[in-house]
Amino acid sequence: MSTSLAEQLKRLTVPQTTVLKRDKKRASLLFDAKEAAGLKRETVFQIGLEGLEELISKNEIFDEYRNSLFHITSRDFERSVQDTETNKKLDKTLRKFLLLLSPYFLLNCTHKVLEWLINRYSVNEYNREDLLMLILPYHESNIFVRVLQLLQFKDSNDSFYFLKTLQKPGVHLPKQSLLNTAANNSGFLKFVTKYIMMLIKFHEKPNLLTVAFNFYCSVFAGAIEYSEEVTEDQVSQILPLLLKGLNSHISDFCAASYVVTARLVAKANLSNILLDKFVEKISSIKVAGLKTEACLVLLVVYQSQKQYCNVPHKAVANLSEIEWLPKVLEDLNTSGSYILPFLEKLVKRCTEEGINNDLELARDLVKKILDVVKLEDSYTAIVLRSVLDSVRPKVKYSVEIKNWLTEIIQTLERQYPNAFDKEVLRILSSTQDKNMIKKKKCLSKILKNTMTYKGKFDVFEKLYHPNPQFRGEAIKYLLENYNSLKETDKEIIKNSFIDRLNDENVNVVQGTLLIIQKTSVLKKEDLKNILVTLTNKCFKNKREWGNISNSVLKILCSNSDVGDWQVLLAVFPFLLPESSEELTFSKKLIKLPFISEHILFKPFSEKLRSATQAQDFVKIVLKCLQSNNTWDIVREFLEMLKKIPNEKRDSYHKYVASVILTNILPRNSPIDVSTLVLEILVTYYDVSKAISNAEKASVVDYIRTATSDKFPTPGYLKCLENVIKKTKTPLLNLGLTDFSGDNSDKKYFVLLSNVLMNKNHLYRKSLVVYLNHFCVDWLSKVDFLLNLCISENKCLDTNFKKETLNYLLQNLKALERDEVKQYIYIEKPTSTYLLILLSDPEEKVRKVTFEIIELFTNVSTRYSHSYYYLFEVLRKHKEEIIMDHEQVPLILFNLIDPSSAKGKRYANDLNSIRKNLLKLACNEVTPIYLKAGLLKSLSHVNTFDMLEETAKLALDILLQNSEVIDKFKAIVIGKVINRIDSKTIGKVNFDTNTWKLIEYSIKNDKTVILDAEYDKICPAALMLNQLEKEFFWFLMKQL
Repeated sequence: MSTSLAEQLKRLTVPQTTVLKRDKKRASLLFDAKEAAGLKRETVFQIGLEGLEELISKNEIFDEYRNSLFHITSRDFERSVQDTETNKKLDKTLRKFLLLLSPYFLLNCTHKVLEWLINRYSVNEYNREDLLMLILPYHESNIFVRVLQLLQFKDSNDSFYFLKTLQKPGVHLPKQSLLNTAANNSGFLKFVTKYIMMLIKFHEKPNLLTVAFNFYCSVFAGAIEYSEEVTEDQVSQILPLLLKGLNSHISDFCAASYVVTARLVAKANLSNILLDKFVEKISSIKVAGLKTEACLVLLVVYQSQKQYCNVPHKAVANLSEIEWLPKVLEDLNTSGSYILPFLEKLVKRCTEEGINNDLELARDLVKKILDVVKLEDSYTAIVLRSVLDSVRPKVKYSVEIKNWLTEIIQTLERQYPNAFDKEVLRILSSTQDKNMIKKKKCLSKILKNTMTYKGKFDVFEKLYHPNPQFRGEAIKYLLENYNSLKETDKEIIKNSFIDRLNDENVNVVQGTLLIIQKTSVLKKEDLKNILVTLTNKCFKNKREWGNISNSVLKILCSNSDVGDWQVLLAVFPFLLPESSEELTFSKKLIKLPFISEHILFKPFSEKLRSATQAQDFVKIVLKCLQSNNTWDIVREFLEMLKKIPNEKRDSYHKYVASVILTNILPRNSPIDVSTLVLEILVTYYDVSKAISNAEKASVVDYIRTATSDKFPTPGYLKCLENVIKKTKTPLLNLGLTDFSGDNSDKKYFVLLSNVLMNKNHLYRKSLVVYLNHFCVDWLSKVDFLLNLCISENKCLDTNFKKETLNYLLQNLKALERDEVKQYIYIEKPTSTYLLILLSDPEEKVRKVTFEIIELFTNVSTRYSHSYYYLFEVLRKHKEEIIMDHEQVPLILFNLIDPSSAKGKRYANDLNSIRKNLLKLACNEVTPIYLKAGLLKSLSHVNTFDMLEETAKLALDILLQNSEVIDKFKAIVIGKVINRIDSKTIGKVNFDTNTWKLIEYSIKNDKTVILDAEYDKICPAALMLNQLEKEFFWFLMKQL
């Protein structure tokens, strides 16, 4: 409280008390403080008067102060004894005088008059803010520093307290420091605003204020630039001066305001009301020499404030009166300035004002802009839309306005014919977008006023008319008259043929096909894409579209290269007839060169021609595909499939593609090729559209199902079986293959297992085919599936573990007792997978795992050299483990730790189990996730020998992975380092693996270990966290 009161009293201290103190020093600008104290008042007065005379010679406005501030009677003036009213009047006079001094501050005559003002009127104490106004624009000059040293800054809340640090060292105010203050101190911005306002008010010759206006520009622009976010408070302090400057006749003031405005609109998101004010002020353009700059600011406003779409009525009126505006805009456009955002809004608003408020000047401005400004073709569409957005379809306009609108459209067409026609076609072809339909009506209204465009417009309009009869008439007209059209009209109309081939009316499409056959107007690639779509439509809806199938396929095949897989994909279903009628059609199709010369079909052409039954024909067609023996064809087909957009991949496309792909896959394909095929098939499967129709149906039946966008599950599974049977069995032990990565070998098995592990009986049949193909017996199947269960591969579904374990349990129960009992032998990995699954976080997984363990122990007859005793003990703790998955490491510690197993009945078997688990954990062929799981389970079981073996494992991982170590490897390293404790550290010496691990880890602060437990940590930090102070007591002395 006392401190607060002291501060208040300090602020209430008035300068008069200090004036009354007379000592051996006195404030002075020109003299040393001690020297100044010895000067006579008359001497200082004469110095000041001399300076005043020089100022009067430069500007007569200073003459009025000869009889006030510099009157002879002022020599005896003492402020401290004057009343309040007198001091107020004096402050007002001094403020005006100091403001008038602004342009002359660097002159010696100004320094002389300031010496008198400081000596007699103590302006450095009484008028500090006015004096700061005078000197701050010159903050990089030496005289600024000298004056600043005469001022006092005691209150840390003072807006100018930042200047205090400059006084003692006597240095200039750095510009960056000034701008940082402006950015963080709204009070300083208010001070500058007040200063500039008063300067303009008192100066009869404002053109002398260049330095002050530059200062205003630097401070305001810098405040905006260096603010993280421009605040409302900052804008409110800047705004009054900014609006005044934008509308000012003073060239430097106006130019500075343009710069600040441009910086402000580029940085801050401003309200439309404020932007309206800016645009109105800028558009008034009071300084003729700044016309280009004014236009540039307007460009920046509309480029930066994308939400702002208005040009105020007053601004439209102002700009419409400016004759030079189009020329300046064209110059800016030519020089590379982006004028489109402003031009778009200006044309739209001038059009609105011209036709709705009958503002003739606005209409003239639009014409002049289109005549003078040379637009890019891409701008033409935007300008046309701006004009159309201003027209109201239902409003009746005067003849004058109609003629003007027609003239505008004609100008655009004449200057930018191609771009204009494209945009007109785009507008007229729109049938869904409400905004485009409105433009279409407006365009029709304008175009119908001129016969010049009527013929072309009628064709355009009819081509996109909602009534198919009108579209048909347009196609019929073009069929008869297309060759007589102008080349420019042909070019634009031909783009409509693609839309008409997409027409929902079969007669319109048929007529369009005739035009295409007659004229060959479309590019091959454009034609191919649309005809492929049309071919699919013809097959899916044979009843409505079947009549044009022949024409579509003939044009498609004749315009496509032999070997075009996208075309074959579309044509293929027509090669699978169901009836004699369809067989006749298919036989016509195989005579086309596209089919007859195809590398897969050519060798079977005779057989295909001689087939008399539809079923036989289908079998031969499939044999054509199956005859492929090169993997290059498979890769080509896959590349084609990847290019097809997702929106065109319906169930029909996916199933037909799957049939072709799995049939052209050669027998004994390497697993990397089969994986590429499998990846596509897996992405094609859509559960929401899957349907389980007849298992014994044919490919033809399944394709018919797919035409209704239903995915035939049995057909899909047959495709998967095809891939399985054609894949060459790799030389892999699937029970010990590491499935944590995503190379082709691993991905193949992960993807297939994930798809086929399904309760549905159809999937189970395919799963049997899959397992039988790659596994020699049930033991290898069990190990393979359990291995996948603990791999935590990201491609496996969350339910995969439960489904797999239930599947194994069901099938193991059905096996003979003698076949099952060997699964818990100590040399088999089966039991180790089960041990790790007992620590799975999901309770249901642990329950099913226990059921499998119980099945094994119930049929086992070999107790030694097996996991029998271990499983028996775990069964006793079943309830604990099911409730808490972290119990297994504790139970194993009490069971197989050397200190715990000693003296137990089955100690030898338990020791054998421990050694086998450790051996498997350290074996280089063991999957990394199995190693991690085993070390987790054995985390409480520890001896120096175990530490030594696992330390080598951890060190090898660190040496092989120099940058980033992810999940399972991180777990291994963490669990090994955790084994370094007070019991084991005492046996460590220079030759041990443990010391090598400690030494390497401490030196390694580059490698990043990523794990949920450690987040991100380097080996050095991990090791140092483990090595507690007490550890060093147990270390050998030489270490």
